[in-house]
Amino acid sequence: MESVAPDGLSISLGITRTTCLWGQRSRANPTGRITVSPDVSPAPQADDPSEVSSRWLGFAFALVVYLVGVRTLLYLVGFLCNKFVPKGIDQGPVGGGAISIAIDLALLLSFFVVHSLMVRPVIKVRILRILHPSLERSVYVLVASLHLMLLFWFWNPLPVEVWSFDSILARRLVWSLNIAAWLIALIAIKTLQHTRLFGLRPAWRRLRRQPPDSDPMVATYLHARVRHPMYLGFLLGVWTSPDMTRGHLLFAASCSLYILIGIHFEERELVRKYGDSYRLYRRRVGGLVPRRLRLGGPSSGED
Repeated sequence: MESVAPDGLSISLGITRTTCLWGQRSRANPTGRITVSPDVSPAPQADDPSEVSSRWLGFAFALVVYLVGVRTLLYLVGFLCNKFVPKGIDQGPVGGGAISIAIDLALLLSFFVVHSLMVRPVIKVRILRILHPSLERSVYVLVASLHLMLLFWFWNPLPVEVWSFDSILARRLVWSLNIAAWLIALIAIKTLQHTRLFGLRPAWRRLRRQPPDSDPMVATYLHARVRHPMYLGFLLGVWTSPDMTRGHLLFAASCSLYILIGIHFEERELVRKYGDSYRLYRRRVGGLVPRRLRLGGPSSGED
């Protein structure tokens, strides 16, 4: 902590160093006045050009990945709704039933396996041997986005209808629920800091030579109602369709199973990371369904 003397000299207040010298009565200082020395700390060294280039290249990479990730997420919404995108989940050439199911299952399983492996510590260690830690999340987002793009492109539609609403009122109601579901997911992503979730913020902080973000446990907005609002929004989004086909049903059922399994392991990791704080949070707040707090104390059940 520093203050600036009237003559522009820097005085350190004892936290880092002392630059004010207490004078004593002598020939050189007969009055015993305080002598303030100028701040003679060495000037900061100029940044290594290679380090500056590395930070800028890392930020540029993270920015591109951020844009790709956001676009892929929005494309996913359009893909499941069969709207606003070149190819929806029920659009495109229709192949043989068994072959199409096998291809679609292979695409989903490939995404699930790679998505799960990318969060394993052994994979993270290998990534960190090559790239700066600030780019780890960007690599994860890039791999997930590319995998989803392959799924969009090679998905084989199974257009046989499982259910379809003919009533205009019913269709509007289902579409309203679908819009609300995706809004829940997007708001949850924003609450989690979308720039950090998509890997941009770590690279930005590195570019500005700031320390990495801490990861405190904070339950605000939707997270004060349910522990996993992003998953809740996604699950509602994949199931609320006025025209459910076999292909859409296959996608929805597979993703739902994967998310529920993922929540189980994620909860274990969160308990390990935050301990009793997260256990108390889990007792008070439902996982995917809001839980009304009991008067006089938290609920004793767990999702």
